[in-house]
Amino acid sequence: MKPGQAEVDALREDLSGVCWWCGAIADSREHKFKASDLRRLGEKGGAKEDLYWSGNGTTRGRVIQGIKRSDAVRFGKILCQQCNNSRSQPFDLAYELFSDYIATNRPALWTSRRLQLNKVFGSSWEASAANVARYYVKSVGCLMADNGFRPPAIFGSFMNGQEALTDMSIRVIKSATLRRLDQEQIADGIDPGAGLVIGDGEAYLSRDGSAFVGYRVLLYVGYVGVEVWWEADAGPGEFFYLNRQPRIHAFP
Repeated sequence: MKPGQAEVDALREDLSGVCWWCGAIADSREHKFKASDLRRLGEKGGAKEDLYWSGNGTTRGRVIQGIKRSDAVRFGKILCQQCNNSRSQPFDLAYELFSDYIATNRPALWTSRRLQLNKVFGSSWEASAANVARYYVKSVGCLMADNGFRPPAIFGSFMNGQEALTDMSIRVIKSATLRRLDQEQIADGIDPGAGLVIGDGEAYLSRDGSAFVGYRVLLYVGYVGVEVWWEADAGPGEFFYLNRQPRIHAFP
């Protein structure tokens, strides 16, 4: 069930200062948006432009001052440096290829029903696609921890190399709403670039409101992206990285 905000707030924890992945002292701030994404967005057509963060329901938007240090593009201290850097470097490198491909090919992806992972990563697409999924799980885990929700153990197990997942779904998606906004800007003579969107996470509670049992986030590059949905005891879901040509789910 989707509970009221007060019920959700009652179950939040202060998870700052401890790495949610390995349990060490958290002394590093993971980026909400990769610096490579922000550089691409801010250097459209060879000219540098200011980047604007639109905020959320409680925080006003503002121009981003520094793509590496701004609080608008970083989580709090919820990871240690080793996990945030060396341990997750393969995830970050795979994601950069994935993100660049989506940004460049999003018009074609809009009309396609499937994403061809071999075109993104080449013939050895399996390992890179799995690392992209691990990047997204890491990103959602950071979003959860930063908002006071303890990421489930399956997140860490998957990032540690476990291949089988349960109680989760990781799907490729595209948004008609975001594409319409993109097209409106183009019609006004504005190059929108591949704007970056992290949707507000949806937290789910048990029926009696006593336990946190699910979390869902949509993350976009332009109007194409990935949905990560964890739900306790839901069983295996759909995992895009296991299929060479996974389906792109269209959201109206």
